Amino acid sequence: MATKRSPLNLEGAGIPESDWHEGMLNGARFTRANLSNANVRDAELTYSDFRFAILDGADFRGALLQNANLGGASLVGTNLSYSDLMGADLRDTKIVDADFTMARIAGAHLEGVDLTTAKGLTASQIIQAQTDAATKLPIGLDLSKVA
Repeated sequence: MATKRSPLNLEGAGIPESDWHEGMLNGARFTRANLSNANVRDAELTYSDFRFAILDGADFRGALLQNANLGGASLVGTNLSYSDLMGADLRDTKIVDADFTMARIAGAHLEGVDLTTAKGLTASQIIQAQTDAATKLPIGLDLSKVA
């Protein structure tokens, strides 16, 4: 008989520069954790909780973050290129120079988020996300050219 394992709980942990590359961390709790400059490439983090976490400089390239909660987290210089943020909650997230190149953000909650310095975002990505009048778009991004 298989035993049910509880999700990883690292709430409030100080683990900068840690290596979670290709980790299977679905449902993990990193609330208020410091994961600055961590290697989280290609990790599976579906339904994980990163509320108010420090993710500055972390490498999330190719990570699966579907339905993850990143509300209130700090994403300064965070690399989210090629990641899957479908349905993720990024409301109240601090985004400065974060890279979203080829990231999948369909259904991601970006209501009220300041994306003015975000890198790699396209109009096609933005129209698939959940935004509102308070969402600040990247400088030079023109949604009127999307068919």
